Amino acid sequence: MARWRRFLAHGPELFVLTVDHGLRQGARAEAEAVLRMAQGFGLQARLLEWRGEKPRTGLQAAAREARYGLLIEAARGLGAEAIVTAHTADDQAETVLMRLARGSGLDGLAGMAPVSWRDGMAVLRPLIAVSHARLVATLKAENLTWFEDPSNDNIAFERIRMRRLLSDISGAGIGGAALARSAKRLGRARAALEALTSEAFRRIVTVHPQGFLEVERQSFAAQPQEIRLRLLARAIALAGGSGEGPPLSGLEDLEVWLGEERGRARTLAGARIVRRRAVLLIGREPGRLHLSPVALGRGDMLWDGRFLIRRLKGKGAGGIAIVPGRALGDEVLQLAGDAEDLPRFVTDSRPVAVTKGRPLGFAGGIGHGIEARFIALGE
Repeated sequence: MARWRRFLAHGPELFVLTVDHGLRQGARAEAEAVLRMAQGFGLQARLLEWRGEKPRTGLQAAAREARYGLLIEAARGLGAEAIVTAHTADDQAETVLMRLARGSGLDGLAGMAPVSWRDGMAVLRPLIAVSHARLVATLKAENLTWFEDPSNDNIAFERIRMRRLLSDISGAGIGGAALARSAKRLGRARAALEALTSEAFRRIVTVHPQGFLEVERQSFAAQPQEIRLRLLARAIALAGGSGEGPPLSGLEDLEVWLGEERGRARTLAGARIVRRRAVLLIGREPGRLHLSPVALGRGDMLWDGRFLIRRLKGKGAGGIAIVPGRALGDEVLQLAGDAEDLPRFVTDSRPVAVTKGRPLGFAGGIGHGIEARFIALGE
């Protein structure tokens, strides 16, 4: 990366971030060695720490979530546009095997995309088609040292078991390169389906600034099943604030429920789905919202993963916080007034600006120099 950047007349500024997960002895020294190596290449570098109590189960998954959280927070603080990782074709093959074992659909078996988005940050994987052996050979050719994580030998972790399985089945021609190649081809199909889903989304789904979506049921029912599932996944990810669709099995169960006309409402992945005669309403599940006020600073705030809230420069007094409408109880209905005929679950999940415990109004719908934008409007 450093060499690539030096050959560019104009290019991005590079920062190196490394995480000490605090899970074993020696990890800190390795992270500090990474910093020294990066600085030797003339790059700015920072060490991040995963602090707090660690889970007894699902440790690797929890560590991955914590790692991305730390990286994204630091990247935003640096004003970075993307995070670049060194996932290789071997990592891709292991991911495909893990997802195959869970019965994943096309998206899962397509593996990690060369470019993806996580919490609004681009994640780039330029080495996804490069083998681990090629990476090691490059390091040797450059006389560079590297670290091997001892947990790579621990078969208690699913990924390590898949790594060993991959070694066992390579003799039958099912090697990492073949799996990575299949994932790349499935990725092309995924991209085509996503393009069709985007086109259908624009025609069928209405995004409301108050934080919910309407899906026109007749047009929705006319779509192929795969597109219906993808539309549901996208709407739920946007309305539920997670940014990611729910598991495929949950979507399939939801579609069965829609076809049976049984029951008026369901919840899935932090979203509430309400059935009406002509439309589906999809919004945030209010019961999942934290009621504690979140202070509004001078910078942008991503509230509940759904609303981008900012205080306009030079406007508004201090001491303003954001709470969900649900925190106000029935008082939230007085804020809505007669002008808006919204379902209660939508009103309860909207951001409300408060000062000293007194509600000012829905964030963005009042003066006080506050803007609030439902990020799904970017679709």
